[in-house]
Formats: sequence, C-alpha cells, structure tokens
Amino acid sequence: MKISKFITTALILLVLISCKKTGNEIDPMDNDQDGTMSMEIDGTQWNGNCGAVDVKNGAGINVSILSDNKPKDDLISITLVGYTGVNDYAASFRTESSLTLIYNGSTYKYDKKSTDPLVVKITESSLPTTPLGPGKIVGEFSGTLKNIVGGKSLVITKGKFQTTDIL
Repeated sequence: MKISKFITTALILLVLISCKKTGNEIDPMDNDQDGTMSMEIDGTQWNGNCGAVDVKNGAGINVSILSDNKPKDDLISITLVGYTGVNDYAASFRTESSLTLIYNGSTYKYDKKSTDPLVVKITESSLPTTPLGPGKIVGEFSGTLKNIVGGKSLVITKGKFQTTDIL
C-alpha cells in the first residue's frame, strides 16, 4: 500500500514536469518563481525543482512535497499526514507520514525504528483556496534514510524547500 502511494505521487510529479505549454496557452499559475529543494546527502550537495500537492482526507489535510533533479533520475517525496501548517512534523514520521528518496537508482526510506529522528519543519505555509491557486510551503528537513533492499543508510542534512505551486 505504501509503495502504491509513492508510485501515485511519482506519477503526479511526472505529469507536472512533463506538461509543456505552447505559445498561445494561458498559464493559470503565471508566476515567475519556481519551487526549489536543496540538501546534502552524505555531504554531497543535491539541488532540484519542487512542487506540492494537498489533499483533503475527511476532516484532515495531507500534503506531499515532491522534487526531482533533472536530468538525473533522483526523486524525493515528503508526505505529511495530518498537515496543520507551520509545525514540526518529527513525531508524525513514527506513524503515517513518510519520506522516500530515489537516489542513484536505489530507493531509501525513513526507518521508523531509527534512533535518529527524521525532522521536517514547516516554517511558512499558505495552502491554495482554489484548485491550482497560488500557495506556499517553506520548510527544512534532515535525518537518516535506509535502503529498502540492502540496508545501506544515507544521512540527509541542510534540507530546505520552498514551493509556490500547490495543486
């Protein structure tokens, strides 16, 4: 079930980044600012483009923050279940929230049994009030991820993101 959520999230990101407009189309999100994400993975700098998706789930809201670093095939997905805006989401990663990274062809996830807590802190937030409306999510993250096949770990530090495109 968790893998299917990640695949769905990855497909949404693929659709978002592969859409191109032709000369006469009107862009409903006409802003000049792209979302960005940066982090260090085991001391190596990583930079990418960033977007977000918010979904109402009953009375709650879930938010997924997605980033890639084209032309490489790396992808990161941060999903916050029970999103409430500006907050520290460290504790929620012990339950249903997730962080998945595809890096150099391998998939890494947060190990919920880890003693090194994964921290995602949202420092600025305004979700759109209409579909495809403007919104903003800014935050920081860090932690240790584990390869789902081989058990190798990666340490993420200095993670930062900001996105103005929220679907």
